[in-house]
Amino acid sequence: MSICIEQMDYDNIEELAELYIRIYKDTNPKEKWNIGSAKKFITYFYELCPDLFIVAKKRDKIIAGIWGPVKPWWDGNKVYDLEIFVDKEYQGIGISKIIIEHYFEVAIKKYNVSSVEAITFSDRKFPLCYYEKIALNQDRQLVLLEGKAQEISEKIKQSLKMKNKN
Repeated sequence: MSICIEQMDYDNIEELAELYIRIYKDTNPKEKWNIGSAKKFITYFYELCPDLFIVAKKRDKIIAGIWGPVKPWWDGNKVYDLEIFVDKEYQGIGISKIIIEHYFEVAIKKYNVSSVEAITFSDRKFPLCYYEKIALNQDRQLVLLEGKAQEISEKIKQSLKMKNKN
């Protein structure tokens, strides 16, 4: 099988967005991606660090992607929001290893990255078991927090009103 690994071209954002939607439709049905939201999301990360936006292609068709921008951190540069995904048809044949290796060759050489943070699903064994095999381990101290902006704002306002009454 001939797979080409390359830096993604901006013109491929729509194709990558379509792949992203297909993969996450089954992987995380809670997230309701559409072409507009997926393109906006992918464009955001592409513009942060286009040289760390890597795709795998087979016969000019994108079958996998990886990205993760870099930020300064206390112990050196850190990759954050690392995102890896492979078309279901091509999973289990080593493509993720190939694109991850290529990504880190560039990230270490160009940005001198020393650490990585990524998010994955806690309610299933895969891909967590895969990430642990490649030294991406669960943080035992940090917890991912999520909330609705409007609800947070209202709770803060209520709290401030209560404090001002006292």
